[in-house]
Amino acid sequence: MITEAIAALNQGKYLLGPVISEGIFSRTYRGTQTESAREVIIKTITPSLQEHPNFEQFRQQFLRLAKKLQTCQHPNLVKVTDSFVEDGLPYLVCEYLKGKTLAAVINSGFLPHPEKATKYILQVSKALAVLHNAGLPHRHIKPDNILITQNQTQAVLIDVSLISEFTPGIKATHANLVFPEYAAPEQYNPNLKATPATDIYSLAATFYCLLTGNPPPPAPLQKRIPPTAWRKFDPNLNSEVKTAILSGLNLEREKRPQSVKAWLALLPPQELSPPETRNYRPSVKEIKPQPPKIHQKTVEEKKISPLRHSTLSKPSISTAPPLSLDSSPNHRLKSVAVTTPAQQPQPKPQPTQQQIAVADLEADLEVESVASQENLTPTAPPKFPWRLLLTICTISAAAGVGFGIVLRLNQPQEPGSSILHQQQSFPPLPDMPGEHNQEQE
Repeated sequence: MITEAIAALNQGKYLLGPVISEGIFSRTYRGTQTESAREVIIKTITPSLQEHPNFEQFRQQFLRLAKKLQTCQHPNLVKVTDSFVEDGLPYLVCEYLKGKTLAAVINSGFLPHPEKATKYILQVSKALAVLHNAGLPHRHIKPDNILITQNQTQAVLIDVSLISEFTPGIKATHANLVFPEYAAPEQYNPNLKATPATDIYSLAATFYCLLTGNPPPPAPLQKRIPPTAWRKFDPNLNSEVKTAILSGLNLEREKRPQSVKAWLALLPPQELSPPETRNYRPSVKEIKPQPPKIHQKTVEEKKISPLRHSTLSKPSISTAPPLSLDSSPNHRLKSVAVTTPAQQPQPKPQPTQQQIAVADLEADLEVESVASQENLTPTAPPKFPWRLLLTICTISAAAGVGFGIVLRLNQPQEPGSSILHQQQSFPPLPDMPGEHNQEQE
């Protein structure tokens, strides 16, 4: 919410904040919707046109354009929510979006992956088709006018040109305000009307810059520069993407795709889901709890149960051909035509997505079952060595008994009579050196 309001508009419904940008034809303010305290963008005619003799005509055209934009609703197109007249000036209100422009992404030096870049361009293309269906060319498609949302999942087309319906005299006066790298050749001629092919040129130039980091040279210079000098595509880039870009950058308007739909047909088929989830399948853990794995088998070690193998390998007498597992990592199913001498090949029915998912899940369940039987079977605990203990006890008891018998039977008769009773004697007292001396004295 803005802290300093310049004025209140439309009976206090909006608070007009500071100017955030200004061009030749419009001035843009930051504002607030008072009821919801939500930030909005407010546009009006620039003061330079307010002094023009045809200001009343411009005001009517501005309001008519604003009404048309209010009917153009698409998730990837900025929403125009309101329009009104205050003190004789027309105003247009649109939503305020947080994020960064595609130009900021390119200038950061970290270009998105070609797959994500293609996704952004597809989103912008569909938003552009909504404008074209309402008879509104954008005229200013460039990286600065494409906003990437904070979660980096959506590209939103913003800043629709407000000169779409202005008189040729005004357009001729400001014909030098085109953006050279993204402007089609006909935009340099104020007498030529913009068509969907004009926006397609700008969109293709934006796509080229998003993939390479640099915009193509201005249209008037492309004839003087060899194509190999500026066409710096990644060698690994999809050939269909390259063809679509070069087709959109054709300098002759008649040779470009004449509609967004025709240009999108040149691009690779759009994925049904985002890349991170397009091949998602429910895992075995989500279906049934499993014991912790001790050993994880490789893809080559995965086995199929004999029942499933027989189902896939044996010929079937029914009219529908059997199904077999593909060797691809996704385990997709293929139809296997079985011919017999009395039967002609039958047409191959395509399995539905539900059948594919069920078959994949069954295969994974069987793999987990085999792995659990082979690797998760608890081993018997080691047996206690009872025999060794009994042998040791027997030997010890025998030794003890034998030693006791020897002590009983070998009683001493006199010292030194046995090895258990060694003789321990000392010399006679008379022979002691000390006593002998005493006797002599």
